[in-house]
Amino acid sequence: GFPPGVEPFKLSWLATFGGGTTPSTANEAFYDGPIPWVLTGDLDDREITTTSRTVTRRALTEHSALQLHPPGSLIVAMYGATIGKLGILEISACTNQACCVISVNKRLEVGFLFHYLRAFRSELIDLGRGSGQPNISQGTIRSIRIPLPALFAQESIVSEIESDEQVRRTSVVKLTTQIDLLAERRQALITAAVTGELEIPEVAA
Repeated sequence: GFPPGVEPFKLSWLATFGGGTTPSTANEAFYDGPIPWVLTGDLDDREITTTSRTVTRRALTEHSALQLHPPGSLIVAMYGATIGKLGILEISACTNQACCVISVNKRLEVGFLFHYLRAFRSELIDLGRGSGQPNISQGTIRSIRIPLPALFAQESIVSEIESDEQVRRTSVVKLTTQIDLLAERRQALITAAVTGELEIPEVAA
């Protein structure tokens, strides 16, 4: 359920949706151009600043389904090994057909939607379960109901989440450094003991 006083809205009321396609791989003139082309493998729950593949302007011109999406668009992987993974464009880019691209209106903060969909990823995937591998359709994503607090509250929630995540990332880096240092010292002690550089007192019988 939703918190008291927070009305759920269908995502289709708060955003517009787009997608993409895959130009013929047999035509080299469509690839390795200046336009970033997002694949689901590029989605890793973070901002998208680069892509693993690019397409040409000719590909964009000759494929009406190959839409160029602006920075600030939220991308959701609809199927495959990365189903439910997310990314927010920091560049203009097009996508393949396995991506759903969401452009929010002024009532919805894109960061709020990003964190909401990430938190409920398993429920989102469950909506697409049927026979075989689960697939999320664009229609499924459109029908999702989300809470819609005031915009300032959405921004506050996003700020708090990102602040907490930064603290966790800093802690992980510190702990990883300490673990690596302890492993080095352990190895140095073992080496010193084996080579006789370290005297180990005999244990009394």
